This record gives sequence, structure tokens and C-alpha cells, in this order.
Amino acid sequence: MQKIGVLAVIRGSAILAAALMLTICFAARSEAIVGDVTFTGLPPNESFTLTDDKGNTVGEGKASDQGIAVVPLTRRNLPAGGYTATARGQSRRIQLRDGANTISLAGLVPPAIALLHSLQFYTGARWFDGALPLNGSAYIRGEYTAPGFFTDVFSLNPFYSFWVIPALNVARHKPYDHDGKFQDRIDDAMTLGFILGLKHTSDLAKWGWTLGSARLLANFNLGLGWTYMSFDMKRLANPEPQFTNAKSFQDSDSAFRWEFGFGIEALWPNGFSLGLQKTNGFSALDVLNGSRTVRADGSVGVKIGYRFSGIPDVF
Repeated sequence: MQKIGVLAVIRGSAILAAALMLTICFAARSEAIVGDVTFTGLPPNESFTLTDDKGNTVGEGKASDQGIAVVPLTRRNLPAGGYTATARGQSRRIQLRDGANTISLAGLVPPAIALLHSLQFYTGARWFDGALPLNGSAYIRGEYTAPGFFTDVFSLNPFYSFWVIPALNVARHKPYDHDGKFQDRIDDAMTLGFILGLKHTSDLAKWGWTLGSARLLANFNLGLGWTYMSFDMKRLANPEPQFTNAKSFQDSDSAFRWEFGFGIEALWPNGFSLGLQKTNGFSALDVLNGSRTVRADGSVGVKIGYRFSGIPDVF
């Protein structure tokens, strides 16, 4: 009886030890299981897949309008470790840890900005070189950017822009004397023009720069166009002793103008954008008491816009 009791105790201890080891192993295995994975930074409505080291698809999904997708993996019993996320032919190696994961896939998909239409409106200030008696003046500008080309190399988008300064801010200046016959002074002035050119836009997410749900975009543009400037002169009733001799005087002129510019903007998933733009322009206007020489101008403005994939019915 005593021998049977000892054997029973030994057998019971062995069973208990085995059960304890199985419990420990099972618990260790449970801790190493990947939970649900939240992906952020994808383009809106972008489809993607998740594969393991053997190339087997373990998850797939489609991003929301905000570029977020949740892949339920809790019941797949997948071990923590390396996996591959793929979207639009582009892949990125990611590491999934035990439990729930949040992974940013910003910059994985090449930006499709070059394939969109864009309407933008600017308002800001423009300055002119010291050869003209003009101070900084408020301007408005509208710009349309068409879908581009070379999207796989260095995307370029053709753009057309029209701008106007309806009331130039005239600085204090001496009157112009016309061979002693009369004197006049600038009373009002305006300028307008258009530009045709090419624009390159980069999605800064490729360098890890994001702004919440918005995409940060940088652009550089170069264009050639035409400009017109006109001055309304007011004749003085009484000549002044301090004046500027009017030689080859013209109160209006037009000329070619070329410009380059750069800017940054935030683009939200709904297509609206907000940003800043800096431009520099050069033209050979022959106005006032000068000659046809190159004149420089510079602008800084706030721009708001809307990007869309097709021409709306209203156009």
C-alpha cells in the first residue's frame, strides 16, 4: 500500500509538472501573437497587402479617406517579427511586435500629385526694384495646374497663371518736367499679366514630413509670360522747383516677363490646400523716365486651392 501511494504521488507530481510546463509554453506563445495592426499615412482609398517572410498574404485592406486602415490579425495567431507591406507595387519591410501595432506607411506610395488638376488663388504683396517710384502693393493671382508628365522620374506640370495689381502703391516722387511746358505727377497706376510655365511638386512625406491628416507639398515653378503697366498722370497747376526732367517718357508699356518661384502647402484628403508662395520676376518695361531695361519684382503670398482628379461638370 505504501509503495502504491508513493507511485501515485510520483505520477501526480509528473502530471502536475507537465501541465505547468504546457501552461508556461502556451502563455509564452500567447504573448508572442500579433494583434490588430493600424496603418496610417496611405493615400486615400489605397489598397495594400501584408505578407510574411514566405510571401504568404496574411492580411490586406483599403485605406479610408484619411489614409488609415485597420487589419484584424488577433485571431490569425501570427508571431511577432518581420513582415512586408505592399501598395501599388511599392514594398516596405516592417516589424510587428506582440499585441496591437500602429505602423506609418507615409511615403510608401509615390505621390500622385502630378496626375491631378489644381486651382489655386493667391493674395499677398509685391515689391518692385528702386528704379520705379512704387512701394509694396497688394496683388491677387489665379492659377490652374494641369496633370503632368515624367511622373516616374521628375514630375512636371504645365500651369497657367493670371495676376493683377489694380492699384499700385505710388511712392513720394518729384514731378516730371516736360521741356518746361508742363509738369505732371503719378496719380494712379496698375499692372497685370499672365504666365505659362512648368511646375514640380514633391510630397514631403518621402522625407517623413507630415501634418496630421494633411500632406505637406513643396513646389518649384518656372515660367514665361507677358506684363502690362500703366500710370495715370495728373498735370500740376503750379510748377515745382524740384523736378525730374522727362526724357523718352512713357506712361504705359508691355513686355515679356519671366519668373521663378517656390512654396509649401498642406493638402487635406478632401482636396483643399493652404500654403505660402514666393516668386521673383523680371521684365524689360520702358515706363516713366527710363529706358527698356530689366526690372525686377518679388512677391510673397498666401495661397488656397483645390485639387481634383477630373474636370467638374461646371467647366
